[in-house]
Amino acid sequence: PLAEVSQEPWILPPPGTTCHAHTTTACSAVGFTPQGRHQALAWSSMAVLVAGGLGVALVPRLADLSPDLGVTRLCLEGAPCPARKLLTFTRAGSRGRPAISAAVAELERIAPDLVG
Repeated sequence: PLAEVSQEPWILPPPGTTCHAHTTTACSAVGFTPQGRHQALAWSSMAVLVAGGLGVALVPRLADLSPDLGVTRLCLEGAPCPARKLLTFTRAGSRGRPAISAAVAELERIAPDLVG
């Protein structure tokens, strides 16, 4: 659980970013304020800092990280767990076009696996 790393140094996104707000909100929900030691905006930069032993970070599952880093990714469980909502937008009247319709249908099919 997230609370198990409450005393660890944290690598946080910069203050004022949505990602920073998501991280601090998730930590606050389980009773602690993360003690940021380093800041990084890119998920890959955060992962490099974690791999270097400089702290822990909350990184979305969709973040594409190098498998060569040697970091362990754990899924958060329980409520409240940060979530992502995927939305599609099309130009008025174009959703019925075959290519757009097929793309939207495929996104709807795979979205549950992506954001689970």
